[in-house]
Amino acid sequence: EPEALNINMDSRFPTESSTEGSAVRVTELGEEEPSVITSLMYTVHRLDRRDVKHIGCRQFGIQALLKGIYVHKDLLFLHISLANSSHVPFDIDFVRFKVVDKKVEPVRALNELRRIEGKGKGRIVYAFHKVVIPDDKLIEVEIYEKGGGRHQRFHIENSDLVDAGLVDELIKE
Repeated sequence: EPEALNINMDSRFPTESSTEGSAVRVTELGEEEPSVITSLMYTVHRLDRRDVKHIGCRQFGIQALLKGIYVHKDLLFLHISLANSSHVPFDIDFVRFKVVDKKVEPVRALNELRRIEGKGKGRIVYAFHKVVIPDDKLIEVEIYEKGGGRHQRFHIENSDLVDAGLVDELIKE
């Protein structure tokens, strides 16, 4: 006689009182429900604001910009924009985040891109656990091209992290 016959893993149906099954909390997200995190990331992506105007890089016809840093409870959200001004598609192999020599892993990604077509653009929102770094260290964001050498790299300072904005209103999918 199991307590629950079905466990709903779909983030669109996270209600505790659901007759279909019970909601699952993901420990990597802390106390927050996956549906709330998805809504927060969706809101950041849909609002498409550019609150950070001084962090990014442009080389080899590819531009990577940090558009915004946002916080909700113990989670940090990074909104990154990629643009390809060349005619050659940019296939993303992987994106790496690290504090100097320490690797930092996102707990979620919204609209995780694998390819930016020639003359195309794309945006990604990453969610992280709260990151605290000393003033003399940086978060390095690296975007690697699959089978190519047009890698992009930019840095985020602690002063930028402490100025993170709040996500006030949620936009539903």
